[in-house]
Amino acid sequence: MAGADHRTVNVSGIPVKKEYLSAAIMTIGLTVQLNSSGKLAASNVASAIYSGGELIVGEAPERGKGIYSSGTIENTYAVDEQVPTIAPYRGCEVLVLLTSGQYITRGGLLEVAATGKCIAHAGSFLPAYRALETLAPRQDALILAQRL
Repeated sequence: MAGADHRTVNVSGIPVKKEYLSAAIMTIGLTVQLNSSGKLAASNVASAIYSGGELIVGEAPERGKGIYSSGTIENTYAVDEQVPTIAPYRGCEVLVLLTSGQYITRGGLLEVAATGKCIAHAGSFLPAYRALETLAPRQDALILAQRL
């Protein structure tokens, strides 16, 4: 991460925090929503964040699930594992998972793709976040962003 040493998905603000069972393997920083079974699944409708369905997978260092100071993710959550989430409100600064191959500049807008990962705003959906750092990852990476 560009000059940052964050070890938590929630960087500023006090969003709602809650745990749910996962329906699939989950990665810290992934944008998720509850499926019809009440389990977490990657956001499969990018516009779900505007219907109150946005959650971000958080860390659980006490269970060995965290973020290294380099910004790399320590571990993922398994299917049917309790997964901590945060529900960021407007203005919260959070770490979200950015799809590899994206070039994002500070101030650039991000939208949530159907995979639950963020991409550069292309106009397909309303932007959900504003990047607070510049990043061009070769693999999926966490980026510091502000909830719009």
